[in-house]
Amino acid sequence: MVIYTILQGRETSVNLQERAQMTHKTSGIHRSQYRFPQPVADWLKQQAATNFRSVNAELLAILHDAMQKQILDPSRSLSHQVDDEVVTKS
Repeated sequence: MVIYTILQGRETSVNLQERAQMTHKTSGIHRSQYRFPQPVADWLKQQAATNFRSVNAELLAILHDAMQKQILDPSRSLSHQVDDEVVTKS
């Protein structure tokens, strides 16, 4: 990004950030930032390392599994499934 900015001279890093956001909007990816209690963040990081995934990929895998379980058994709430994941994988 820095080299491109220097070569073009007129494009700033703000414009590059706006372009990145537009790319995510058109690709169907929602960028966000979440806060977790430190023990949850530590557990998530450990799970990601154990499964050879990034933290983002591990979080997506956990959410996908929870969604699939809810589809198979709609009587279970999503919050119960996430709680079960934390208890069973700890």
